[in-house]
Amino acid sequence: MNLTLLKESLLSPLYIFRILFLALILSHTFIGHTDIVINEIMTSTDQKDEFGTPLEWIELYNSGNQAENLLGYTLTDDPLAPGKWMFGVVELPAKGYFRVWATGYDLLDYGNYHTNFRLDRDGEMLALFSPDSVELDVINYPAQRKDVSFGRKPDGSEEWRFFSEPTPNKANNTLGIIGFAEAPDFSITGGIFTQPVSLELNTQDPDADIRYTLDGSEPIQSSNLYKSPLSITQTTLVRSRVFHEDYLPSPIATHSYIFREKMTLPILSLVAEPDDLYSRSSGIYQNPNNSGRTWERPVSVEFFTMDGERKFQEDSGIRIHGGASRTRSPKKSFRLYFRSEYGAKRLEYPLFPNAGVDKINQIVIRGGFNDTWGYDNASQRYTAIYVSDQVVRDLHLDMKQPASDGIFVELYVNGENWGIYNPSERIEEDFLEQHSGIEGWTVVADGSDVKDGDPNLWNEFTQWILRTNFSTSAGLEEFDQKIDRESFTTFVMLNVWVQNYDWPHHNWLCARENADDGKWKFFSWDVEYSFGSGSRGYSVDVDVYDRALGDSIIGPIFSKLVKNPDYQAYYWQRVNHYLDTVLNEEHVLARLNARLDEIKDSIPWESEKWGERKGSDPKRTPEDWEAAAQMARDFITARTPIFLQHTINTVGPKPVAVSNWQLY
Repeated sequence: MNLTLLKESLLSPLYIFRILFLALILSHTFIGHTDIVINEIMTSTDQKDEFGTPLEWIELYNSGNQAENLLGYTLTDDPLAPGKWMFGVVELPAKGYFRVWATGYDLLDYGNYHTNFRLDRDGEMLALFSPDSVELDVINYPAQRKDVSFGRKPDGSEEWRFFSEPTPNKANNTLGIIGFAEAPDFSITGGIFTQPVSLELNTQDPDADIRYTLDGSEPIQSSNLYKSPLSITQTTLVRSRVFHEDYLPSPIATHSYIFREKMTLPILSLVAEPDDLYSRSSGIYQNPNNSGRTWERPVSVEFFTMDGERKFQEDSGIRIHGGASRTRSPKKSFRLYFRSEYGAKRLEYPLFPNAGVDKINQIVIRGGFNDTWGYDNASQRYTAIYVSDQVVRDLHLDMKQPASDGIFVELYVNGENWGIYNPSERIEEDFLEQHSGIEGWTVVADGSDVKDGDPNLWNEFTQWILRTNFSTSAGLEEFDQKIDRESFTTFVMLNVWVQNYDWPHHNWLCARENADDGKWKFFSWDVEYSFGSGSRGYSVDVDVYDRALGDSIIGPIFSKLVKNPDYQAYYWQRVNHYLDTVLNEEHVLARLNARLDEIKDSIPWESEKWGERKGSDPKRTPEDWEAAAQMARDFITARTPIFLQHTINTVGPKPVAVSNWQLY
């Protein structure tokens, strides 16, 4: 089904006129009618359509003795908008049911109706109105749980129950439960320990059972029954929930008790059902090339600071992240999705100190590839320093440009130390909305893949690039209307200076506001070929301008810009400014050394877990890492004169007056 075409045809002016006309004619027959009620809802489910949208729903029930037509009736989740979504022609039989999908698609598909709003798993108001805006039914439903519906029992009554066996378009005759059991209390919160602890699990209900697991699996009715305190003497994962015959099982409480003598980095602990990770048929780690919502699994996420204190535990979805690393590296990256179907809609914690946001939608847990010992080529393993990409993003932030902030942690997966990882912000629509305060963005990766927003905006933009001559004054004026000049210039300059020759054929993003006057901004990402490393082995003199002039959509932009005298002068002025500030040798070295110092004491853990690869390449050691770090420092001290010569070759000689200009 082409949802866009269907929506356009059904919501044409003629169709809307007919709906409104019929509603006006028929509205007098519905005044005060109360036989039709909201009977059952599903706010969170694993069932998804072809686009990955969860198929949540609302069921109506006609408790009367005659059929009713729903034309003109409205549903809303907003008390200030009683007519938010309107039914078309629907015949609801006496004692009959009608299900409406709550996908947000806003469709009238003759029996396959979709509202223009989603249901909030955390609970909200939901109301049904007659065509003349008389309130027929209103509920304020509580927080819900995935794959559990909430409905009246019996149908049309005032009593509400939770149903672990939902009954859309059928009578609510399955076992109804009045609520959820409360999660158990832990006498000791998860954390970092050096001495054994005695853990007590408690519940306020003497008739309830506490069940627990120690292997990361989700507790079920047959799991270990808690009877006495648990003696914890080594790294242990405790997952527990309460079971009661009159309630649905409680949410799962997860605590990681990690034993180690010394903290070298903050710790991020991921705890998941083992089969969700390692099953040959369904495990994401065993099937790394599979992607999308169908390959997302639930996971518990805990964060421990250097003092050993647990700052948060939140449930989220987890997927494998990355490109070639999915199959070529044993150390894979992950992506976390915070959604209401798992727990909180967003992680509310300032995980990234320089980002200035404390509500996070997605996190990429970067394991790295080209800049790590997980790479499958010895020529790059010997230059691996683990911090290159983050340092480049640090520098882009120093240029006052939006960029992905990140930290370094030691990652534990189901209790096993997996070495150094780099949790980072993911550049997508929510990231841009959080940072800018502006809603509605189109985000494109690698010059072709529209991740979020309107593909038409990108198609129009690329066609405009190909037909516009930026080497003229008029062309440069057009450029400034559609592209953020400083964003594009710093994006090119930074990638050239750090010698990222794995670019721009991929490894970058761009985005713009969807507003009419939105300008495209450019973002660095996955800059692991930098500071001398890469497929050529260690080098300091690669001319990356060659790539910037020819690859991807960046080539047609930059190659025309550098023929414009005004832009040449502008570019040189920015070179002059940044070589005195952000790209100054001392500043870049300080940024690099700060990140190297951050991970230095965790390198032995990394060597133990990932230092050895099959074949003749020797196991990598902390000494190898130190040698690679010195190569990166040597690159920084040597790069600027080479960069300047390459700039002269590409942009032309530096204008004499540039050093006296004011900053743009």
